[in-house]
Amino acid sequence: MDVTTAIETRRSISKMQDKPVDLFDIEDILQAGCWAPTHYKTEPWRFHVFAEDSRKILSDIFVEGIKVKYQTSELLDAKVEKAKNAPFRAPVVIAVTCKLEEEFQAPVWEEYAAVSCAIQNMSLQAHALGLSSIWRSGDFTEFENAEDFFKVDKSKGERIMGYLYIGYSNQPEGSVYREEPDWKLKTKFY
Repeated sequence: MDVTTAIETRRSISKMQDKPVDLFDIEDILQAGCWAPTHYKTEPWRFHVFAEDSRKILSDIFVEGIKVKYQTSELLDAKVEKAKNAPFRAPVVIAVTCKLEEEFQAPVWEEYAAVSCAIQNMSLQAHALGLSSIWRSGDFTEFENAEDFFKVDKSKGERIMGYLYIGYSNQPEGSVYREEPDWKLKTKFY
């Protein structure tokens, strides 16, 4: 698959089959992430891979975080159930964090941008391999217990950038429609 086709046909797929993903494919996806552009070659991305039974670790992290954040909410039970099942929506979940190195003084936003580029590369590589992916963030990126688990130092500006769910689509091909964007509406030439 050429780059243009990958960019134009990749979609975020939330419904995936419970079919294992080959480790070699995961390694290819991780390597694609490492090819992202990065100022000063800081490579601030860190990948934490959960597959098969290890997804239970992530489930426990999500549930603990939900219980703390929503402890007084009448929606707590529903949120706990959703959090418990979240890592099992795909056979592989890659938590992606941004690690900041003190000896390099690249602006923090550039490090976040580099990690975001890594996630996009990973999504495109998954698609090129015939896999589906979806990048999720939200509550699960903000939980203190998750930050502790992944050794994210928020005081330095480090953060959990999201979770990339990877697997084989359970949705019919072409079922996720996206209108063709028009670059002319977003561009000004000087």
